[in-house]
Amino acid sequence: MATETIGAIDIVAWFVYLFSAVMFVVGLHYMNSPKTARKGNMISAFGMVVAVLMAFIVLFAKGFISTVAVVILVVGIAIGAIAGVVSAKKVKMTDMPQLVSVFNTVGGGAAALVALNDILTKAETPDIVVLITAGLGVVIGSVTFTGSLVAAGKLQGLKFMRKLTLPAKGVWNVVFIALTLIAFVMLCVQPEQRLLWSVLATVFALCYGLVFVIPIGGADMPVVISVLNACTGTAVAMSGLAIDNVALIVAGALVGSAGVTLSILMAQAMNRPLLSVLAGGFGGGSSAAGDAEGPEGTMKETTADDVAVQLVYAEKVIFVPGFGLAQAQAQRELADLGELLKGHGVEVSYAIHPVAGRMPGHMNVLLAEANVPYEELVDLDDINPQFSSANVALVVGANDVTNPAARRPGTPVSGMPILDVDMAQNVVVMKRGRGKGYAGIENELYFKDNSQMLFGDAKAGLQAVIAAVKELIASRHVIRVVEGSTYRVYAFALHALMPHTLCDQFELIASRHDIRWYGKREDLNVVPLSIPAGLGSQIEHPRDEAADALPVASGIGARAHRMSGPDDQQLLAVDRRARLVVGLHRANGNEFVLRALNEHHRHRRMAKLTQA
Repeated sequence: MATETIGAIDIVAWFVYLFSAVMFVVGLHYMNSPKTARKGNMISAFGMVVAVLMAFIVLFAKGFISTVAVVILVVGIAIGAIAGVVSAKKVKMTDMPQLVSVFNTVGGGAAALVALNDILTKAETPDIVVLITAGLGVVIGSVTFTGSLVAAGKLQGLKFMRKLTLPAKGVWNVVFIALTLIAFVMLCVQPEQRLLWSVLATVFALCYGLVFVIPIGGADMPVVISVLNACTGTAVAMSGLAIDNVALIVAGALVGSAGVTLSILMAQAMNRPLLSVLAGGFGGGSSAAGDAEGPEGTMKETTADDVAVQLVYAEKVIFVPGFGLAQAQAQRELADLGELLKGHGVEVSYAIHPVAGRMPGHMNVLLAEANVPYEELVDLDDINPQFSSANVALVVGANDVTNPAARRPGTPVSGMPILDVDMAQNVVVMKRGRGKGYAGIENELYFKDNSQMLFGDAKAGLQAVIAAVKELIASRHVIRVVEGSTYRVYAFALHALMPHTLCDQFELIASRHDIRWYGKREDLNVVPLSIPAGLGSQIEHPRDEAADALPVASGIGARAHRMSGPDDQQLLAVDRRARLVVGLHRANGNEFVLRALNEHHRHRRMAKLTQA
């Protein structure tokens, strides 16, 4: 009777584990989209809870009645559950890569212990299948355990981890791989000495996990975390085979295969062989040559006020987040800036590079936590064609993934798929300092004619830009530019350098080629260049008395230029607060063409003005 009961329990357990496996697959399917990822997590977690409960039922049905063992199991599960929930709730999104590494550590260690227990606790000598599967579980789980610990320490920025180096890293890798393989083979060949060989295999694998991850730099961590995740899944699957547990086999196989696939895809996104990433180091010997030449041009600094003007005037803005955004914990500020611009009619999207950050999907996780709509997160292949139509590309903490040097041979990043940020009309790069990227070369983007640098902490910089944008929008009469619509603009004239007097009203006729102008009446001065004579030259090269008498010229200097044509057909408009110098050229009758003359918008048409 007992035999029949046990047989029935095994059959029931088999179907329950199969149900759990189906839940894992369904959950993984839902994780394909950020919108349904939370549901996928819940479904997979439910499947695991069912599998754990079934494991308890099987134990009790087979006579597992040790009170002490049951208490240890329950307490262990409770501790693990509480630790997992608390850490997941309290850890910041910016620290999520570290948490993922810690979870990999726990998963790999648990799989290794399960497999080690199956090898050592059986009274009879295990057969060759058990020795192979359990041995692989021990080895792979041990590598994952120490490797993930080192990865977590590196990501956390622990001082001793930053200083930790490994001379002759390739030699140590070969040595410990060889020792681990020898111990594993001997475990299978001499099962009667399984205690000795399993312990040696574990120790050598733990050491290999250390020497494997120590040389790898932070920019390669997304790939490393994927590889370690794949190792965790493989170790779990091997342990499941050793103890004949279907749920562990399926769950481990899913995690392992997903991790391997993701690792390969991310290595391809970096245009580097996976083995090159795992061996540590970036690129080859060409970096020195590329560094010696250096890009042409100079970095041009800008201010938060000037960045705000460009963003407010833009029709389309693309944000490019990188690890610097995560490091500064500025994802909420970037999201707030996006919402502010969208509320003002600017089209905003976020360019996501697959290896930006320090773990797979790092930027997606950060921006999702800041409540950025999923549809605004655009992958590399889809966003690149859009840069050419963007007025402004705002790069926040992304370096190598935006370097145009990747398009030509002979550099450490050659062939690496990048975001085509330099194709945008204007590029603003927010960067802490002038340091190089992980590849060890200068980013050519920073020296382009259409690029400007806003140095400093990303969070503080974004806060300053947000404040400037709000001031532009709130403190001015904002002219909304919609194609085909007509708006009224007020202008002032100066007569013989006298104080402002009201001039004619103008209507702004918008077209899709126009750049927006924002201002109040007291901020815009429209000055006929023939009244007084020579005013244009005074503004172009202001003397002290001219600057004192004409406040609109103060601080402008050589950025103001006269339009071509007779003086009686020219006007000069100066927006003092926005530091914007524009010229109005009388085209036909009472129609004027407003053109920007400052260094950011020179010679670009802004609007048509028709006298009311």
